[in-house]
Amino acid sequence: GSDGYRAALRHMFTIAATEYRLAVRGRWALALTGLFTVFGAMLLTFSGSAVGPEGVDRIIASLTSLVVYLVPLAALTFGYDAIVGREEEGWLAVVFSLPVRRGEVVVGNYLGRLLVLAGSMVLGFGFTGFLLVREYGTARWSAFLTFLVATVAVGAVFLALAVLLSTIAREKAHALGAALLVWVWFVLVHDLIALGVLAAF
Repeated sequence: GSDGYRAALRHMFTIAATEYRLAVRGRWALALTGLFTVFGAMLLTFSGSAVGPEGVDRIIASLTSLVVYLVPLAALTFGYDAIVGREEEGWLAVVFSLPVRRGEVVVGNYLGRLLVLAGSMVLGFGFTGFLLVREYGTARWSAFLTFLVATVAVGAVFLALAVLLSTIAREKAHALGAALLVWVWFVLVHDLIALGVLAAF
């Protein structure tokens, strides 16, 4: 009934808030924000210096190329131990001693980590966006916002894959290995196959 639905939402929110606090305390939020800030600023610095919309478009295209490799790797690395890691720490045993379903734990864990990852991307790449606006004005601001939304969406998908792997794996090492294989497949092998198909036709 509605009471059960509200209880499930409350459980997921509590677990998400706990996971968020643990990620912040463990310096994950700071590390991810620093990673996206540094790579975005470096790419902006070393991109072409053409003034106007053409220069902004080239920088956004370069940022997109960077995101294809960096964001999936960051999301998979951040999420691979979401469930199996907490289980090894004994945290899940404490949680499951309460009237909480496994699905609520998984979803709450995912939402808490997604908040950290999305916030890090918005802050990190948002700094790059701020520099773009200061340098070139707001002419192509909508294109940058589209890039940012797409980046967060990519991070959310790969984080979901990482959490899924973490629920299946029996050990953190297995989850990490599977996460790296997923990254290699999607980012390297998949791209090579797509390029081969395009070249063939």
